[in-house]
Amino acid sequence: AMVPGATYVELERAGHSPQWEAPTEFEQALLSFLETPAAASSEPAPGTAPTLMPGVAVTAPTGGRVVNRYVPVGDWSVHFRVGRPGDIETALDPVPIVFVHGYVQASRSWLPTLKRLARRPLVLAPDLPGHGARQGETFTLQGGVDTVLAAARELGAAPFTVAGDSLGSFTAQAAAAALPQDRLKGLVLGGASHE
Repeated sequence: AMVPGATYVELERAGHSPQWEAPTEFEQALLSFLETPAAASSEPAPGTAPTLMPGVAVTAPTGGRVVNRYVPVGDWSVHFRVGRPGDIETALDPVPIVFVHGYVQASRSWLPTLKRLARRPLVLAPDLPGHGARQGETFTLQGGVDTVLAAARELGAAPFTVAGDSLGSFTAQAAAAALPQDRLKGLVLGGASHE
C-alpha cells in the first residue's frame, strides 16, 4: 500500500536486494534523499528519548562502529545493531535510519551498510521475530511492526527513515502506516510491491 505523503525513490539498478546488488547507488540515493530538510524538528523533546539499555542513550557514541544493544519489547529483549559517529561533539545527520531485514535474514544482513553509514547518521537494525537473535519466536507482520515501533520509541520525537528489503519492505510499509505522519521522514523499499 502506498503511504500518504511519502516520497518514493526508484533506483535504476535496484534488483531484489539493492544494498547488495548496487551498494554505491543505493547509499548515494539514500543519503541524497536524507539531505532534503525534514519538516519537523529532529531533536527529541528533553527527557523523552528512552534508552536502548540502562545508562546508554540511543544517541550514545559508538566510535563509528556498529555495536549490539537490546530493547525490551513485550516479553522479549530485541537485538538491535546500532552505529553512530565516534564522539558526542560530532553532529548527527538529522534523520536516523532504521533498517529492516528480509526473510531468512537478520540484522547482520545490513552490517556492511551500517558500517559504512555509522559515521554520519544514527543507524539501527533490529532482528525481526523468528530471525537472528529472535529465532525462538514466530514471525508475524504485527510482531515486525511492533519491532519497528520499538525503534521509533527509542528515537524519541525525532522523525526518521525506515529502509526495508524483501519481507522488511512489507514490514516497513505496515509500520509506516501505523506511525504519525510527522514521525516518518522517508520510506525506502527494496524488493517489495506497492499494491
